[in-house]
Amino acid sequence: MALIDRLAREEPEPANGYIANHAFSAALWFLSKGEVTRAQVVAGFGMSASDQTQLDQLITFFGTLSAADKAEFHSRLESAGILLESGFITKTKYRQLLGLT
Repeated sequence: MALIDRLAREEPEPANGYIANHAFSAALWFLSKGEVTRAQVVAGFGMSASDQTQLDQLITFFGTLSAADKAEFHSRLESAGILLESGFITKTKYRQLLGLT
């Protein structure tokens, strides 16, 4: 199961559990600031190889943003995650909003 599936909180619950969007966006905020490492994020959320692939896509997408867009990224990640978790957007729309494939 991929990271987006764990964030979407769809049934059935994956063996490695759901990921709370607030916690995930908080972790990525501090990752973007250099306060935590990728390895800490991976370990903290028990990320599988497919989770890590999508995490790396998010990190790459963030790296391509302008300074202004980087400042907005956390709000984008948090907002998209809340909408995904609540069922207001699809996983496809989530991917689109965050530059994922």
